[in-house]
Amino acid sequence: QLELEYHDLMSLFEFLDNGDGEITLTEFIEGAAKLRGQAKALDIWRMETKVEVLFEEVLQALRGQAPPVEFCEPTEGTEG
Repeated sequence: QLELEYHDLMSLFEFLDNGDGEITLTEFIEGAAKLRGQAKALDIWRMETKVEVLFEEVLQALRGQAPPVEFCEPTEGTEG
């Protein structure tokens, strides 16, 4: 049993798909082979994808193409 939630299924679809919105048998087999034997391979792929998106956002901000991101320090009593 995989115990995948909706967002996990969407991430899996994106992982298997080549970008055309459909998963062919070849895409499915190649994607499954990448995940085989790796219990956390989907999690690693998800993190890599998020890092790539964040990296691109940082580059755009540095180039002046996006508004700067404001970071706030946690106030006393709100730290996790």
